[in-house]
Amino acid sequence: MTYELPFGAGRHWLGTKGVTDAVLGGWAINTIITARSGYPINPTTSANNTGSLTIQAQRPDRIRDGNLPPDQRTVQHWFDTSAFVAPPAFRFGNSGMLVLEGPGLFNTDLSLFKHFTIREGMRLQFRAEAFNFTNTPNLGIPNAVIGTAAAGQITTLSTENRAIQFGLKFIF
Repeated sequence: MTYELPFGAGRHWLGTKGVTDAVLGGWAINTIITARSGYPINPTTSANNTGSLTIQAQRPDRIRDGNLPPDQRTVQHWFDTSAFVAPPAFRFGNSGMLVLEGPGLFNTDLSLFKHFTIREGMRLQFRAEAFNFTNTPNLGIPNAVIGTAAAGQITTLSTENRAIQFGLKFIF
């Protein structure tokens, strides 16, 4: 979304040129909002006991759903690890692919621009940009390797913390 503020020369309010236009005119606000549900996750086992040399990660046996209700999910226990077990030797696991739901994401990037007209065909643009403006911690994908101590745990973030930058852009 982009919104040019209605102040300054040629705008609805304070439309005269002068000091007021130089200070309040030419501003624009931009935002990008990203919202998504969680990515599907593929559980695997920590060892390949199929006897096959071509398979590096083996699927576990799934004995129940494995997805926890949203109010029971924590970074230490995102899904029910006891819903998956290692299959017997020389057999592939019965779990489907991508049967677990990862954490969702909500991110807002915000920027504020001010245009200064130097002369016809030449402008200077001041930019203030904030990435992850709300500083929302967006969780990474949980460890889905069944049989490891970290199974079901989230140890990363999928977005960075808030970052703010300023810039000048000469447009000609």
